[in-house]
Amino acid sequence: MYPSLKEQYTENKQDLIMASTAKILSVIAIIQGLAVLALKRSIEAESWLVTIPSLHVALWTMVLTIPLLSYLLLDSHNWRRSIKPIGFSGLVFGLLGAYTGYEMGPYKAFPVDSILIIYIICIFLLSFKVSVFCRTRWLNGTNDYSMLLKFSWRHAFLGAGSLLFTGVLWLVLALWAGIFNIIGIDFFEKLFYKDWFALPVTTVSLASGILIFRQIDTLIDTLTRFFRVLLQYLLPLLAAVSAMFLLSLPFTGMSSLWGNGFGTSLVLWMNALLLFFCNAVFQGDSAPIYPSWLRKLLAIMLLSLPILSLLGAYGMWLRIDQHGWTIARFWGVITTLFLLLFSLGYGLLISRYRVTWTQHLGRVNVPMAWILCSVLVTVNSPLINPRALALESQLSRAAPSDQLKNTDWKYIHRHLGRVGDQTIDTVLSNNPQLTRDELLQLNGENNLLVSERIVLLGGLPELPTNLVTALNAHFQPSAMRLFVAKVASTPDNPERFLAANESGYNWTEIVLMIPTDKGDYIVEPLEKTCAMTEERLIKLLEVSEIESDVEQREIIRVGELILQRQHNVNSSCSNTDDLAE
Repeated sequence: MYPSLKEQYTENKQDLIMASTAKILSVIAIIQGLAVLALKRSIEAESWLVTIPSLHVALWTMVLTIPLLSYLLLDSHNWRRSIKPIGFSGLVFGLLGAYTGYEMGPYKAFPVDSILIIYIICIFLLSFKVSVFCRTRWLNGTNDYSMLLKFSWRHAFLGAGSLLFTGVLWLVLALWAGIFNIIGIDFFEKLFYKDWFALPVTTVSLASGILIFRQIDTLIDTLTRFFRVLLQYLLPLLAAVSAMFLLSLPFTGMSSLWGNGFGTSLVLWMNALLLFFCNAVFQGDSAPIYPSWLRKLLAIMLLSLPILSLLGAYGMWLRIDQHGWTIARFWGVITTLFLLLFSLGYGLLISRYRVTWTQHLGRVNVPMAWILCSVLVTVNSPLINPRALALESQLSRAAPSDQLKNTDWKYIHRHLGRVGDQTIDTVLSNNPQLTRDELLQLNGENNLLVSERIVLLGGLPELPTNLVTALNAHFQPSAMRLFVAKVASTPDNPERFLAANESGYNWTEIVLMIPTDKGDYIVEPLEKTCAMTEERLIKLLEVSEIESDVEQREIIRVGELILQRQHNVNSSCSNTDDLAE
């Protein structure tokens, strides 16, 4: 059957719209590429623009976000409606960038990497949310949750598809340059890696990738359904794992959960994955996708979501109570609160609507999306300054008389931006005998290690300062926890220590810390003579006396375990399974 005249007209009209849209987006992409090139050149030349971080970051923000929103929202037939939300969003983002740049100044006074990374993540999350809300409400004139969900998945796949398209394009260009370079023609290699060529090509390819995938939105919807089917089989398994974990806690206790250094993170990840799987599988459909008995069982297991969130919140509170606020913990608290609110909301839906609760997910997800946008804007504005909160917390952890030597000034210098730099300037003005470098060395490297990573075994009360310095220099940043125990003294070796570095899965390194005549310590690597789990090794270090073999100086005995220097490992371990009981 041939298409009707109406169908042909509609198809031709759509082709004309897409062709006109492609021209508009290509021009925007070229302008974006040239703007990125100009900003990059300003950094390389350290021009006056770079020395004004508020203006510099604001320009970078608008150059990246306004074109991105244009690629996702703009059509030639709706450009008048699109330009208002795009322009307003770009202005708001620019103001947020100006404030963040202000917090990063004065220029080159302190490292800004951590501030910049967090800001970039926030801006792209905001851009994603804004694009979805603009597409559904402003351009389509609806607040329907199913439309919000559909465009959320579409925009996520559009971004992933454009990145894939750009990556493949650059692989082709690299092959092009390489194959001609083999035969002695290096023109293409020099051309492709010039910034004036690479940056516009990259922005045009990103825009082209988004435009290509926008024309095949039915394929994206098919990919979404495929992804949903995959997670449909994994959700019951993940919910069962969560339920079994919570049922096991009364028998195992929670001390091991908080004592391993990453228990809170694992609990929060479990919580986040359950929420994500629920949203991916239950998309507000009225048609059931599970048998009735499984839907009921899943609803019961998902009632554990608030318990997981509360466990994560308790673990986060323990860390803050012990070690104070930091920027990482601030964002950990924000994440935990959102997981808790989502979990409580889903729990209320299950309690109220029983098996039909999945049809009402929008009542939780839509308000939470608006709250997320509000929080992201607020914490990147003068309304809430997490760096000031962290600074006050770190300073309050030490008594005023000990604040100078017991505060982690290096952390304040590296992560707390303008407020941290101003505080350091005040301290230096009050202590003219100190230089900035000397202040940053006052407990700066040792504080985090001592307070959060070293675990003393065998009744060891404290460690010599020089030993802490040596441990920090050798292990950081790879160590999650350092278990330290004292080796039994001998006439030849009065004070030596054994340190074991926890990797999270197995022990990566065991060393012997040997004092020198100068008062510092040297590191002597040791090697186990047989495989042993972390749990068994901790038990040995706790219950056994650590001795040096008098006849064989290269051997350290920890109960049944024999440790030797790495160049002389030839013994075997005795069975120590009874220690794990």
